[in-house]
Amino acid sequence: IESICSISGHSYDAGTVMKSPTCTEDGIYQYSCQYCDAVETEPIPKTGHSYEKTVNKASINQSGYIKTACVECGNVKSKTTINAIEEVTIAKTSYTYSGSSIKPAVTVFDCYGDEIDSKYYKVTYSKNKAIGVATVKVKFKSRYKGTVTKKFTILRKATKITNVSGKKKSITISWKKISQKTGYQIQYATKKNFSDAKNVLIKKDSTKKVSINKLKAKKVY
Repeated sequence: IESICSISGHSYDAGTVMKSPTCTEDGIYQYSCQYCDAVETEPIPKTGHSYEKTVNKASINQSGYIKTACVECGNVKSKTTINAIEEVTIAKTSYTYSGSSIKPAVTVFDCYGDEIDSKYYKVTYSKNKAIGVATVKVKFKSRYKGTVTKKFTILRKATKITNVSGKKKSITISWKKISQKTGYQIQYATKKNFSDAKNVLIKKDSTKKVSINKLKAKKVY
Protein backbone atom coordinates (compact mmCIF):
# COMPACT_ATOMS: atom_id res chain seq x y z
CA ILE A 1 0.00 0.00 0.00
CA GLU A 2 1.53 3.29 -1.02
CA SER A 3 1.35 6.28 1.33
CA ILE A 4 -0.44 9.45 0.40
CA CYS A 5 2.88 11.29 0.36
CA SER A 6 4.40 8.87 -2.19
CA ILE A 7 1.49 9.46 -4.50
CA SER A 8 0.75 13.17 -4.13
CA GLY A 9 3.87 14.43 -2.32
CA HIS A 10 4.31 15.85 1.14
CA SER A 11 1.86 18.33 2.54
CA TYR A 12 3.78 20.68 4.79
CA ASP A 13 2.36 22.86 7.52
CA ALA A 14 2.87 26.64 7.83
CA GLY A 15 6.19 26.10 9.56
CA THR A 16 7.68 26.77 12.97
CA VAL A 17 10.60 28.92 14.08
CA MET A 18 13.05 26.47 15.60
CA LYS A 19 15.78 29.05 16.19
CA SER A 20 15.41 32.79 16.12
CA PRO A 21 17.98 34.78 14.16
CA THR A 22 20.48 37.01 15.97
CA CYS A 23 22.81 39.80 14.92
CA THR A 24 25.48 37.32 13.85
CA GLU A 25 23.70 33.97 13.25
CA ASP A 26 20.90 32.78 10.97
CA GLY A 27 17.77 31.36 12.48
CA ILE A 28 15.99 28.13 11.41
CA TYR A 29 12.46 27.72 10.10
CA GLN A 30 11.13 24.10 9.98
CA TYR A 31 8.24 22.70 7.96
CA SER A 32 6.69 19.31 8.93
CA CYS A 33 4.60 17.03 6.73
CA GLN A 34 1.07 16.57 8.01
CA TYR A 35 0.99 12.91 6.96
CA CYS A 36 4.49 11.60 7.68
CA ASP A 37 7.65 12.36 9.55
CA ALA A 38 9.26 14.30 6.73
CA VAL A 39 10.66 17.75 7.60
CA GLU A 40 12.34 20.52 5.68
CA THR A 41 14.24 23.54 6.98
CA GLU A 42 15.26 26.89 5.62
CA PRO A 43 17.44 29.60 7.14
CA ILE A 44 16.09 32.82 8.55
CA PRO A 45 18.65 35.53 7.65
CA LYS A 46 20.58 37.04 10.56
CA THR A 47 19.32 40.46 11.53
CA GLY A 48 22.67 42.27 11.52
CA HIS A 49 23.79 44.74 14.18
CA SER A 50 21.51 47.56 15.24
CA TYR A 51 23.88 50.31 16.33
CA GLU A 52 23.07 53.15 18.69
CA LYS A 53 25.28 56.00 19.97
CA THR A 54 25.39 56.70 23.69
CA VAL A 55 27.19 59.51 25.53
CA ASN A 56 28.53 59.03 29.05
CA LYS A 57 29.26 62.64 29.98
CA ALA A 58 32.60 63.72 31.43
CA SER A 59 32.69 65.82 34.59
CA ILE A 60 35.17 67.32 37.04
CA ASN A 61 38.01 64.79 37.44
CA GLN A 62 35.91 62.06 35.78
CA SER A 63 36.34 61.10 32.11
CA GLY A 64 33.44 59.96 29.95
CA TYR A 65 33.03 58.43 26.50
CA ILE A 66 31.03 58.38 23.29
CA LYS A 67 30.23 54.81 22.28
CA THR A 68 28.46 53.29 19.27
CA ALA A 69 27.33 49.74 20.07
CA CYS A 70 24.72 47.19 19.01
CA VAL A 71 21.62 47.37 21.19
CA GLU A 72 21.07 43.61 20.80
CA CYS A 73 24.46 42.02 21.44
CA GLY A 74 26.61 44.89 22.69
CA ASN A 75 29.11 44.72 19.84
CA VAL A 76 31.14 47.97 19.98
CA LYS A 77 31.64 49.67 16.66
CA SER A 78 33.54 52.68 18.03
CA LYS A 79 34.38 54.30 21.38
CA THR A 80 35.92 57.73 22.00
CA THR A 81 37.09 59.00 25.39
CA ILE A 82 35.94 62.40 26.65
CA ASN A 83 38.72 63.70 28.86
CA ALA A 84 37.77 64.85 32.36
CA ILE A 85 37.41 68.54 33.23
CA GLU A 86 40.49 69.46 35.22
CA GLU A 87 40.50 73.24 35.76
CA VAL A 88 38.33 76.31 35.29
CA THR A 89 40.11 79.68 35.34
CA ILE A 90 39.04 83.31 35.07
CA ALA A 91 41.19 86.09 33.62
CA LYS A 92 41.60 88.01 36.91
CA THR A 93 40.36 87.69 40.47
CA SER A 94 40.09 91.44 41.20
CA TYR A 95 38.93 94.46 39.22
CA THR A 96 38.40 98.15 39.89
CA TYR A 97 34.85 99.44 39.85
CA SER A 98 33.94 100.91 36.45
CA GLY A 99 30.20 101.50 36.64
CA SER A 100 29.62 98.75 34.05
CA SER A 101 29.22 95.00 34.35
CA ILE A 102 32.54 93.21 34.57
CA LYS A 103 32.82 89.85 32.80
CA PRO A 104 36.23 88.20 33.15
CA ALA A 105 37.05 85.69 30.40
CA VAL A 106 36.69 82.02 31.33
CA THR A 107 39.03 79.25 30.18
CA VAL A 108 38.51 75.54 30.83
CA PHE A 109 41.15 72.81 30.59
CA ASP A 110 40.84 69.02 30.50
CA CYS A 111 43.02 66.55 32.39
CA TYR A 112 45.68 66.67 29.65
CA GLY A 113 45.94 70.46 29.71
CA ASP A 114 43.99 70.95 26.48
CA GLU A 115 41.47 73.77 26.31
CA ILE A 116 37.82 72.72 26.16
CA ASP A 117 35.77 74.55 23.51
CA SER A 118 33.39 77.16 24.93
CA LYS A 119 30.49 75.57 23.03
CA TYR A 120 30.45 72.92 25.75
CA TYR A 121 29.63 75.31 28.61
CA LYS A 122 27.56 78.37 29.44
CA VAL A 123 28.93 81.24 31.53
CA THR A 124 26.71 83.48 33.66
CA TYR A 125 27.72 86.37 35.92
CA SER A 126 26.02 87.76 39.01
CA LYS A 127 26.69 90.75 41.30
CA ASN A 128 29.34 91.76 38.76
CA LYS A 129 28.67 95.49 38.61
CA ALA A 130 28.68 96.79 42.17
CA ILE A 131 31.64 96.89 44.53
CA GLY A 132 32.02 93.64 46.43
CA VAL A 133 32.32 89.96 45.57
CA ALA A 134 30.99 88.84 42.18
CA THR A 135 30.23 85.32 40.96
CA VAL A 136 30.99 83.48 37.73
CA LYS A 137 29.02 80.29 37.14
CA VAL A 138 30.20 77.83 34.48
CA LYS A 139 27.55 75.24 33.60
CA PHE A 140 28.64 72.40 31.32
CA LYS A 141 26.49 70.88 28.59
CA SER A 142 26.47 68.44 25.66
CA ARG A 143 29.22 65.87 26.33
CA TYR A 144 30.06 67.38 29.74
CA LYS A 145 28.11 67.82 32.96
CA GLY A 146 28.45 69.71 36.22
CA THR A 147 28.74 73.30 37.39
CA VAL A 148 31.76 75.25 38.63
CA THR A 149 31.54 78.56 40.50
CA LYS A 150 34.33 81.13 40.70
CA LYS A 151 34.53 84.41 42.62
CA PHE A 152 36.19 87.72 41.89
CA THR A 153 36.35 91.04 43.73
CA ILE A 154 35.31 94.47 42.47
CA LEU A 155 37.29 97.12 44.33
CA ARG A 156 36.50 100.76 44.93
CA LYS A 157 38.16 103.30 42.70
CA ALA A 158 41.01 105.15 44.31
CA THR A 159 40.59 108.86 44.85
CA LYS A 160 42.82 111.50 46.36
CA ILE A 161 42.51 114.45 48.69
CA THR A 162 42.94 117.68 46.74
CA ASN A 163 42.90 120.18 49.61
CA VAL A 164 42.74 120.44 53.38
CA SER A 165 42.11 123.80 55.10
CA GLY A 166 41.86 124.50 58.81
CA LYS A 167 39.59 126.82 60.73
CA LYS A 168 38.91 127.28 64.41
CA LYS A 169 38.24 123.78 65.76
CA SER A 170 37.36 122.48 62.28
CA ILE A 171 38.87 121.33 59.01
CA THR A 172 37.50 121.26 55.48
CA ILE A 173 38.59 118.40 53.21
CA SER A 174 38.18 118.34 49.43
CA TRP A 175 38.77 115.38 47.13
CA LYS A 176 38.50 114.30 43.54
CA LYS A 177 34.99 113.12 42.77
CA ILE A 178 34.50 109.57 41.41
CA SER A 179 31.34 107.67 40.50
CA GLN A 180 30.92 104.29 42.13
CA LYS A 181 27.50 104.43 43.78
CA THR A 182 28.91 103.91 47.25
CA GLY A 183 29.85 107.38 48.48
CA TYR A 184 32.98 108.03 50.53
CA GLN A 185 34.43 107.54 53.96
CA ILE A 186 36.71 110.06 55.64
CA GLN A 187 38.78 108.82 58.55
CA TYR A 188 40.68 111.16 60.85
CA ALA A 189 42.72 110.77 64.04
CA THR A 190 45.18 112.54 66.33
CA LYS A 191 47.50 109.53 66.46
CA LYS A 192 49.63 108.41 63.53
CA ASN A 193 48.60 104.78 63.99
CA PHE A 194 44.92 105.82 63.84
CA SER A 195 44.13 103.95 67.05
CA ASP A 196 41.70 106.74 68.01
CA ALA A 197 40.27 107.13 64.51
CA LYS A 198 36.79 108.45 63.82
CA ASN A 199 34.81 108.09 60.60
CA VAL A 200 32.66 110.42 58.57
CA LEU A 201 30.40 108.77 55.98
CA ILE A 202 29.32 110.57 52.82
CA LYS A 203 26.55 108.75 50.99
CA LYS A 204 26.49 110.71 47.71
CA ASP A 205 29.03 110.28 44.93
CA SER A 206 28.43 113.89 43.88
CA THR A 207 29.80 115.22 47.17
CA LYS A 208 33.44 116.28 46.98
CA LYS A 209 33.93 118.39 50.11
CA VAL A 210 33.12 118.01 53.80
CA SER A 211 33.76 119.99 56.98
CA ILE A 212 34.55 118.27 60.25
CA ASN A 213 33.70 120.38 63.29
CA LYS A 214 34.05 120.29 67.07
CA LEU A 215 37.71 119.35 66.92
CA LYS A 216 40.12 120.03 69.75
CA ALA A 217 42.21 123.17 69.56
CA LYS A 218 45.98 122.97 69.36
CA LYS A 219 45.85 119.38 68.12
CA VAL A 220 47.30 117.94 64.91
CA TYR A 221 44.87 115.72 63.01
